[in-house]
Amino acid sequence: PLEVGFQIRAGKASKPATMKLSPSVDPCDRAAGAPLDLQGIAPGRQPNEIGGGAIEACEAAVKAYPNVVRFRYELGRALLAAGKVDEARKAIQEAADKGHARAVFELAY
Repeated sequence: PLEVGFQIRAGKASKPATMKLSPSVDPCDRAAGAPLDLQGIAPGRQPNEIGGGAIEACEAAVKAYPNVVRFRYELGRALLAAGKVDEARKAIQEAADKGHARAVFELAY
C-alpha cells in the first residue's frame, strides 16, 4: 500500500491526515496488455502469450469501465489471439475511433 500524508484546513485550523491507497492492475491488463502500448499500465504480453481467460477478463473490464478505451483495445488483442478476427477488428476499431494510439497502429492507419 501507498500512504499519502496531507493537511486538512478549515479557516485557521488545520489537521494532519493520511490516506492509504492499494492500487491494483485489472486482470485484462495482465492478460492482454500490449508491451508497446503507451496508454497501458502493465508490462504486456506478446500475441502468442495471450491465453485462456483473456477474453472474459477484458469483456468484464469493458463492461465495468466503458470509458477506459485501453480495455477495448486489449479485448481486441485477446479476440485476435483466439482467432476471432472479425470480432477483434471491431473492438480494435472502437478503441481507435476513441483515440487509442496503439489501436490506430494495429489497424495500420
